[in-house]
Amino acid sequence: MTATSRLDTYDPPIVTGRPSDGHATTGSVNVVHSRVASLGIARDPLSRFGRPNSRLVLASCLGFVATTAFIDWVTGRDLQLVLFYGLTVVAAAWFGSRRMGMATVAVVTAMCLLLQALDSDGVRILIALANVAFQACFFLIVVWVVERERTSVDDLHRLATRDGLTDAQTRRAFFASTSDELLRAKRHPEPITVVFLDVDGLKQVNDQFGHDRGDSMLQTVARSCEAVLRATDRLGRLGGDEFAILLPRTDAPEAATVVSRVQQALLDDRITASFGVATFLQPPSDAYVLINAADACMYEAKRAGSGQVARTFRTDAAAHIRPPTPHPSALRSSQN
Repeated sequence: MTATSRLDTYDPPIVTGRPSDGHATTGSVNVVHSRVASLGIARDPLSRFGRPNSRLVLASCLGFVATTAFIDWVTGRDLQLVLFYGLTVVAAAWFGSRRMGMATVAVVTAMCLLLQALDSDGVRILIALANVAFQACFFLIVVWVVERERTSVDDLHRLATRDGLTDAQTRRAFFASTSDELLRAKRHPEPITVVFLDVDGLKQVNDQFGHDRGDSMLQTVARSCEAVLRATDRLGRLGGDEFAILLPRTDAPEAATVVSRVQQALLDDRITASFGVATFLQPPSDAYVLINAADACMYEAKRAGSGQVARTFRTDAAAHIRPPTPHPSALRSSQN
């Protein structure tokens, strides 16, 4: 059964300049007056290479080094454990940092020096100390190589999952996040919502003020959205002026609250957008059904004018959008 979709009229002024005497001047172009100082978008839900807690990594590495050193002391020269020391150094540099890797090298070197001092005497200890020194140099080179490789992997991962302009998720990353969230929602039946928004007036801004101003406008949209979204929400840029927001465990009333906050945040930066909101109580078969439902709502809102919100509410997993009906505030506005 499908609940009737509705169109919530959001009719803020579209300003072409700073308002004087408290009244905005209407027009067809949204002008962004504030540049983006910092996007502050740090969440990366798709990161397969996320760093664990640094204290846990350090404690694990030190514990492994101590265990390896004890086994090395018990077995003496009969068993060579350099490989295990090396693996600990690699783990510290990869999951921790370069400093943690170098600290692990220092601990390994100290342990090896102690073991050699206990096991050698005379001229032989000098040879043992030289071997430990060479080993330490080799481990330091390993730390440097691992740190560079880790940086390259992080950069490639970010390029694949983050939009270079707005730092929102890319289209592919957003669909992956939505698919993962749908799998979780199916295991623990919970509502899920996707908000699709299209920025009003971007083409006119690009044409009249240049693409730099348009890029600044998109960055402001991403910053404003992230500022009001919850930690569990996901923001993605799906196209030129199109963004999508994934709202896990969010029903229709909660989604309306989030959309209202986003609208107000954009309005504070003198930007409006057309919103399509799709809420499913029963998760659909895949991410495309959910996102396409929100996309269809967005086009309904777009046809009604700038700054509109169209919603669909589904109690089953199908996707069908009925023509929206005007919100009562729109009727009052037209009567006036």
